[in-house]
Amino acid sequence: MARKLILVALLATGVACADYLIDREPPPPPGTEDGGIVAGDGQLPNGDDAGEVDPQDAGPTLAPDTGLGPVCHTEPREVKLSPLDLMVVLDLSGSMSFEQKWTNVKAAMKSFVNSPQLAHLGVGLQYYPLRLQCRVDAYQQPAVPIGELGGTPDVAPIIAASLDMQQVAGGGGTPMVPMLEGVTAYTKEWLASHPDHKAVVVVATDGVPDSSCTAVTEGLPNSLGNALLVVQESATTDPPVKTFVIGVGKDLTALNQMAQAGGTEKAILVDTSQNADVAFLEALTQVRRNALGCEFEVPVGSTIDSKKGEVRFTPDDGTPTGYFLDVGDRSGCIFGTGWYFDDPQDPKKLILCDETCNIVTQGKTGHLEVVFACVPT
Repeated sequence: MARKLILVALLATGVACADYLIDREPPPPPGTEDGGIVAGDGQLPNGDDAGEVDPQDAGPTLAPDTGLGPVCHTEPREVKLSPLDLMVVLDLSGSMSFEQKWTNVKAAMKSFVNSPQLAHLGVGLQYYPLRLQCRVDAYQQPAVPIGELGGTPDVAPIIAASLDMQQVAGGGGTPMVPMLEGVTAYTKEWLASHPDHKAVVVVATDGVPDSSCTAVTEGLPNSLGNALLVVQESATTDPPVKTFVIGVGKDLTALNQMAQAGGTEKAILVDTSQNADVAFLEALTQVRRNALGCEFEVPVGSTIDSKKGEVRFTPDDGTPTGYFLDVGDRSGCIFGTGWYFDDPQDPKKLILCDETCNIVTQGKTGHLEVVFACVPT
């Protein structure tokens, strides 16, 4: 029986869930949004005992004694968990030999695929430039096809062996457009034969399209504009495949345009002069976390207290509810589960800690509630 997860994102209008299939439920009838809210301890807001609660008037409940206060209204969404696949593309151009970029990227990629927490994640691998650097069909044949970490066969040692065989190219340019055309085509073909999956492309590079492949007779010329067209089409046509970009270097802000066109907001920049292997591993982890939908937009509105949130997970098997606390910022996640705002003073996103993200996406099925309080009146 397929695992299911029901997510109720209260007032979250822009949840990015690459690992979820989301079916929006119809909104409640007009005038019922605040639903006669009952606190989690069974008391009405004025302190009277709730008694028997009419299911039509119950409204959303709050976790016990959190001090959050009333919730304005709800937007329920039904979510079915589906397998997530990362199609990773690594830059092997000559500039990757500087500052040990390739050495660090290779070490971080090995650590990523061998992490016990990532069992059952799908990962495939491709490199660029290839010897036939301007051939779209060459990039459509991955170095390591998408497979399951810890599966049968386990793709992790296959990826590690492939990484050990690679060398930074002595020549060649940055043929990003034919690479993107080939890799996105492969990923869409994969999804066509695995319709229950979700997949994203992850490009790790230290450059942008150059003068190579500008006179190709098949495919598009190699330009930044064409790269944007390819990833935008990939993200907006069925089946959608978004593109994450990891910039390996100090100043690669031009890649933000490609990430934005690919549906992932902005590139993740890794400074290779400072613990680059650790930073690249964190970037891959961030890609997975974003694709899993463990970040929630903080809603905007004059009635919403954007600085007071609450996260609660209720497993379907009847075990006690998991109530996750605000840990302040990402450093607070070192103590285990919890969540934090991207900016406590001006929050735009509510982000689950990695351990919490694992619980609600890979553990028991149940209900996840992300709620925001109303401004006190």
